[in-house]
Amino acid sequence: MSLAVCTLIFLPVPLIGTLVHECGHAGVACLLGYNPTVHFGSTDWTAAGEAMRSGSDDLAIRLGGPCMDMLVGTAGLIWLARARRDVRRDAPLGSCGWLAALMALFWSRPVFVALRLFAALATGQDFHRLDEVRLAEHFGLPVWLIASGTGMLGAAVCTVIVARYVPARTAVPFALGGVIGSLSGFAVWHGWLGPLLLP
Repeated sequence: MSLAVCTLIFLPVPLIGTLVHECGHAGVACLLGYNPTVHFGSTDWTAAGEAMRSGSDDLAIRLGGPCMDMLVGTAGLIWLARARRDVRRDAPLGSCGWLAALMALFWSRPVFVALRLFAALATGQDFHRLDEVRLAEHFGLPVWLIASGTGMLGAAVCTVIVARYVPARTAVPFALGGVIGSLSGFAVWHGWLGPLLLP
């Protein structure tokens, strides 16, 4: 599979990944009786009627997004491992294999978050909207601790996906196309399409 095809396959992934992540927040908010509003890159939640927001509820809702990413990523990794268990490494992924790999790559979000956090720390930009930072602050931990821990775990999972399950001849275009397509898709979603569809 060529670099161009891999790039195109990964182009919509940030849109899907962002919406799944935000639906993780919204789903927990609904379960706790709040009224969530999903935007292109965030979710707000308000208490119904005169009820007050609870700190423990806020924590659970904040956890919903990252946990959804890890849940989808882990399900994809298990599916990919089972699908490729009795297949030669050089065999093509096939449509189910591609879908499983894309699901497993939900583990790439923690890597991206860690990189964004450290870039923001280095350049003095605001980083307090990141879920992992807010969770670390809630528990009185250094702001970088949760993001770096989940980022390292995500990097390990992504490495296993490419090194073990993607056919060797496809591994380089898969990895490069994943980075190029995902960054391009992120820019399109957050810079233009997302604010237009979900302001």
